[in-house]
Amino acid sequence: MTKILYKILSLVVFLGLMQCFVNVYAYSIDDQKIISNIESLLGSKDHKRILKECNEAIKIIPNQAKLYFWKGLALYNLEDIVAAKIALDKAISLDENFSDAYYVRSTNYIDLEKYDNALADLDKAFRLGVDKCIILSTKSLVLFKANRFEEALREIDQITTVGCEADNLARITQGKSLIQLHKFDEAITTFDKILAINDKNSLAYFNRAIALFELEKYDRALSDLEKASELNYDDEYSIYLIKGKILDKLGKNQEASLSFKEAEKIKKSAPVVLGALANIYIHDNLYVQALKQYDKIIKIDDKNANIYLKKGMLLKKTNRHQEALINFRKAISLDPSLGPIEKYINEKKK
Repeated sequence: MTKILYKILSLVVFLGLMQCFVNVYAYSIDDQKIISNIESLLGSKDHKRILKECNEAIKIIPNQAKLYFWKGLALYNLEDIVAAKIALDKAISLDENFSDAYYVRSTNYIDLEKYDNALADLDKAFRLGVDKCIILSTKSLVLFKANRFEEALREIDQITTVGCEADNLARITQGKSLIQLHKFDEAITTFDKILAINDKNSLAYFNRAIALFELEKYDRALSDLEKASELNYDDEYSIYLIKGKILDKLGKNQEASLSFKEAEKIKKSAPVVLGALANIYIHDNLYVQALKQYDKIIKIDDKNANIYLKKGMLLKKTNRHQEALINFRKAISLDPSLGPIEKYINEKKK
């Protein structure tokens, strides 16, 4: 779960605490003490304790929707999204008008990549009274995650149309959608506006760096990556990866290699990093090392036709024609559109 989404969830839960009391249930004084005890914990980040207290309370008060809601929220914050969904399903089954449960379940569906379900829950949450500005902002995120970038931008436009202030999540989503649509100048303008309001926004610096990289403004892109890193942007792997690609474009092969190796330390054997390292080694005529990177990728994903093709080309370059032929055949067997084999090597008839 992103930090931005966490903040929205916290706001929704805070605003929705009173809504929980609409669920009428005649509890005893002892039951009320149990409920009040959990309520007193909700502002903390002690999700394990909240989960434990909810489980104990459910044994005593088994049909209280808000207990399952709080349990689901705690599980979600503990990144157990499958168990969180089960708890939220139970909360909604006990109270089909529980607006906040629908909203939180929608964010759960985002992590499960069930985007249509997320959109359906957001619509239900809106009809039940969750703030429209929050709904539109989160909906734009869902559409972005579903690669529906034009729709995401229209949703963000609607935010200001209905009189809402576009929040940080919406503006970041807007910029990222523009990048995906190759509207890099517009994306940079969007991130400029975000940073004019808050120059400590690491996410804006990082994504602006991507847009600048695409426009081949490498020095500015590097500067933004450094700034994102200084501000503790939480995806160090991506910073090292993009930095390595920029340094490679600038012809700084040694520095690029170091950056890719830092990325590999974070994500062991990530194919994109191994491929980037292979390119560096090829540029430096270190063909044995490059082939080792291709072998690592194949070990991770033996259905990657392009890697077999690249490996074959490198083997051909080093006069290892028989091995090259084997890799070309494997590539074409995985992706026939790469053929015919004669494009890559002339196989002599025996």
